[in-house]
Parts: sequence; C-alpha cells; structure tokens
Amino acid sequence: MMQQMMKQISELTARIAKIETTSTPTPAEPTPTPAVDATPPPAMPAPPHEPKGLKDPDAFDGTRSQYLL
Repeated sequence: MMQQMMKQISELTARIAKIETTSTPTPAEPTPTPAVDATPPPAMPAPPHEPKGLKDPDAFDGTRSQYLL
C-alpha cells in the first residue's frame, strides 16, 4: 500500500516537471475597459429656503441650550 502511494507520487511529480518544462506561458491579453460616461449626474435641487420668522419656537434647533433651561 505504501509503495503504491510512493509510486503514484513520483509519477505525478515527474508529470508535473514535464508540464512545467514543455509548456510556454501564454501572454495575458488586456481586457478592454468599457466606455465610461463622463457626464456628471444631475445636481440635486437646493431645499426650499424657509423664511426666518415662521419657525416653531419650541422646535429642536440642534443645540443643547433647550435642555439646559
């Protein structure tokens, strides 16, 4: 059993060595890059400007000062 495995291993290594010496590497072909659309995406419209006097005075304004009263 052990001799059979050793024989198979030596046969395989001999075959690999033969393949490595006889085969010539094929040059890699560059893959064509797809055409990219260079136009930028449309810009997002600006949010509507809210007039200053109409805001809810109790609304959260993003500061901690409301919680410190």
